[in-house]
Amino acid sequence: MQEVIIANQEQIKSSEKQLELATLKFDAGAIAESEVFKIKSQKASEELNLLTNQNNLTDNFVALKQLMNMPLEKEIVLVKPILLLDQKVTLDEDPYALAKKAVEINPAYSM
Repeated sequence: MQEVIIANQEQIKSSEKQLELATLKFDAGAIAESEVFKIKSQKASEELNLLTNQNNLTDNFVALKQLMNMPLEKEIVLVKPILLLDQKVTLDEDPYALAKKAVEINPAYSM
């Protein structure tokens, strides 16, 4: 969710630049005012998405703290794990062969 919020912020910055450019073009008579309004509308939608995602992140932190019986004012820092592939698994294998190997290793995976 934090990555989505960062992406939303970057998109808003991009829309601000588009709005500046559109305003200059409108002032020069190169585009219609409706184009400026479209970009303003797009920027407003992106700001709404950012606020929605920030609220969702806050809600998720509150829910996590409640599940962990932590005080709500205590800060939680999430760390993205470093995931490494098992050296025994090759990505160019047939997916069915990979599933068959998984069942051989752990028969509980069979359906």
